[in-house]
Amino acid sequence: MKVASIQSGEQTPITSRTLFCNSLLNLLGQVVPLLVGVAAVPFIVRGLGPERFGLLSIAWIVLSYSAIFDLGMSKATTKFVAEALARGDRESVGSIVAAAVTAQGVLGVAGGLALALAAPSVVGVWLKVQAPLALEATEAFQLLGLAVPVVMVSGALSGALQGAQRFDLVNAIRVPATVGIYLAALLGALLGLGLFGIIAFIVVVRTLAFISLLVAYTRYLAGFQPFSASMFRDLFSFGGWVSVSNVVGPILVYADRVLLGSLVSAAAVGYYAAPYEVVTRVLWVLPTAVSITLFPGFSAWTASGDRRALSKAFARAVKYLLLLVGVAAAGLAVFADFVLHFWLGPEYAEHGTWAMRILSVGVLISSLATVPYAALQGAGRPDLTGKFHLAELPPYIMAAWLLVSLWGVTGAAVAWSARVMIDGALLFWAARRILGVSGRSFQEAGIGRVAVGLLGFSLVLAVVRAYGVHVGTTLQWSLPVLVLLSLPVVGWLALLDDVDRGVILAWIKKG
Repeated sequence: MKVASIQSGEQTPITSRTLFCNSLLNLLGQVVPLLVGVAAVPFIVRGLGPERFGLLSIAWIVLSYSAIFDLGMSKATTKFVAEALARGDRESVGSIVAAAVTAQGVLGVAGGLALALAAPSVVGVWLKVQAPLALEATEAFQLLGLAVPVVMVSGALSGALQGAQRFDLVNAIRVPATVGIYLAALLGALLGLGLFGIIAFIVVVRTLAFISLLVAYTRYLAGFQPFSASMFRDLFSFGGWVSVSNVVGPILVYADRVLLGSLVSAAAVGYYAAPYEVVTRVLWVLPTAVSITLFPGFSAWTASGDRRALSKAFARAVKYLLLLVGVAAAGLAVFADFVLHFWLGPEYAEHGTWAMRILSVGVLISSLATVPYAALQGAGRPDLTGKFHLAELPPYIMAAWLLVSLWGVTGAAVAWSARVMIDGALLFWAARRILGVSGRSFQEAGIGRVAVGLLGFSLVLAVVRAYGVHVGTTLQWSLPVLVLLSLPVVGWLALLDDVDRGVILAWIKKG
């Protein structure tokens, strides 16, 4: 299967090496801004003070999550561009992107105006900001409204480049833009520009990122062509179900915290949120990078009818996530008490250790489920993922209420992990039934061997942890380190096959 390069007429195949390299690019695209943010935030906090920084953090949330309200258009753009290129239908790419940009532009302008008009109420009523900061905050949020249409149109252009597997261009623009937001806040704090000046800097950064995406799209992919009204219907039809998951998903994620706060205490929310944030931030980075990479590939393979390539990529992705995320999950589960004690103190270790262990298992299963999730949406069935989430919501709320009432923080972790396990089972079942992902592809990829190896590794870590506790601090930490250092050798010899080694060696040789 070939993916076309619109401008040059060249054909670029979606190979295992392509997926591997793009996943690494997406991984770096998440990790680099995260590290910059961790380093910059303390200086920003000191420069702005707690109240202004709190308002800035809310502005960041508004900017980041404004894309949720694009009605799934960005993802729809990725899918339809990937399908068009897989069919060799180059002419329709310009029409697809033009329709998506138009829709995103209209939605973005409406959202930006709504934010600007609602800014006084948001600042004065919802956030309860007192004078003299209230005027500055109101003007800053009104200015932020200018960035909303820019962000949403950027999503359509980025989605088009992702559909063509041009993650190199996407990350070359996204990483400096995200880093630039932190640096703009840092510079504004150091210069004493206040909230309005920092938001102005951020609007400029996002505008420059939009211009860069526009240039990259028109130069390396296509231009803009006339489109019919039916194109809107197709985009919104797919994106509507994506939006269902985008809306229901946060409820499924955060409902347990609301129940903990109402049924137990505010402190219980903290004891639960801390291990949850550790586990998800550590374990979710790689699955996110992989699923973003695979989605346009699944769309292209479905359009071209190449079910064997789809099944092969599906199984390999599950294998790599099980191996890499599984190792980290095992380490967090076994040493949960040490991690929480070292990071937050003995009180959090006392209340959150078992929650962290249970969540580690749940997040591992959820990480594996990102593969069938991306495959089903790439195959044009976002209705299934949306319906699964809607069906899971009522029983999950009831189960979470019961388990939180019985076991508090640990009960919340049990409820959340049980829900994602059921969700994962449904997604894998649907992928097998609808996409024809076969058990043979799993066998060929060696997933069973990896599962056995991961179980053995977890048992070794458990023994090391139990033994190390009694023999002293040095051995307590040195033995796990030695076990972790041995993993690359063991993995290379026992768990990876010739296909895996060939992809890695080819990437290393070219790099």
